[in-house]
Parts: sequence; C-alpha cells; structure tokens
Amino acid sequence: MRTLHIFGDSFSQPFKEDWVWTNLLGSKLKVDALSNRSHIGVSNDWIFANVRQAILGQGERPLVKDDVVVVVLTHPQRYWFFKDKPQFSNYMISNWDEFATEHDKGITEAIKGYVNYIQRDELDLIRTEFQVGWLKQMRNQIGFDLLILPGFDPIIDYSGMIDVLGDL
Repeated sequence: MRTLHIFGDSFSQPFKEDWVWTNLLGSKLKVDALSNRSHIGVSNDWIFANVRQAILGQGERPLVKDDVVVVVLTHPQRYWFFKDKPQFSNYMISNWDEFATEHDKGITEAIKGYVNYIQRDELDLIRTEFQVGWLKQMRNQIGFDLLILPGFDPIIDYSGMIDVLGDL
C-alpha cells in the first residue's frame, strides 16, 4: 500500500475539502492513503521530528519504501521552543499577546529574549541544512520518493533533489 506523507506548516495544513492541493496531489498520484502531519506556525524542527516518527513507525502510518514524501519547509528562523506548543515556533507573530493565556505570557517573554539576545540567522540556516541532509540520507536508505517544497525563499542547498521553482 503506497502512502503520500505530507509534513509541513500552514502551507500544507490538512483540510477536508477535495480542492486543497494536498488532497489533489494524493488523487493525482493514485496513492492508497494520505497522511498529513502539518500544523500552523510550526518550525522545521517540529516538521522533521514528525518525519522521524513516521520513519520509526510511530504515529498513524509508518513511512516505508516506495511511499511518497512531501516536506514543506518553513522559514529556518522558526524554532520549536516548547514541546506541547509547536505553534509558538513562529516568533515573528506580532499579536501573541492576543491569543496567549496568562500562563503563556511568561513563555512569550522567554521567546522574545531568545530572539533579541541569542538567535542567529546563520545557525538557523545550518540547522536546516543538516535536517535536509539527514532527510536525503533517509530517502537513500529507505527508498521513498521525496519532494521538498520551500515555504519561503529557497536559501539552502537542494542539490540531488527534484527542482522546484520559487516558493509557496
């Protein structure tokens, strides 16, 4: 049974409507099943953790040989700060105070401190390049088909991958 696995952020968020690109792709590829592990506001860390879980056979569908994998990369600056709040990865959101609970306000202050005093673009980029390199190696070892779609400006090395023009 061939499965289409989709991992990403809001660009690949699962919806029930047939016209959504993720569902259309599943129909076009004539796969037997569609597994979509995407969520709004998450980081590449969260995305790759979900890919790893699928490879290890954890979750709804294991990722196996001949499956199709689509990974929609998000911006490298997003960081998965808190395990139970992956949506807090996008620290560029300016209205956190509007949806954060009283308890979350301490979390948002901690993230602001990280952004203002610790975060470095070059380290975020290196981390993303390592994650993509790991995914390429998993593709080679397991034998699944892989497409990586950049959600933002494609600034990492995509050599050895299917060419994609632009970003989402």
